Amino acid sequence: MPKFMDYHEKMPQMPPQAMQQMAGDIKAGKADQFGTKPINVFVGKGGQGYCLCEAPNADAVMKSHQSKGFTMSHKDVIEVQTLV
Repeated sequence: MPKFMDYHEKMPQMPPQAMQQMAGDIKAGKADQFGTKPINVFVGKGGQGYCLCEAPNADAVMKSHQSKGFTMSHKDVIEVQTLV
């Protein structure tokens, strides 16, 4: 399954419950209705966000994020390869 890294210039303030849900989704390793499986989320000190996931394609990544209230464009989603 292809892996994607996406970028959010500024992560929105999220309630603790939403952050716990995201962490639970990552730990569970289950794909959502778009076939997107979160692997990890990284937050920069300046509030930027980087999400690593497995998905069938970039459109699935965008749909998954949009269903959770995160807007993004195709330029924010990059297919990546891991070394291990």
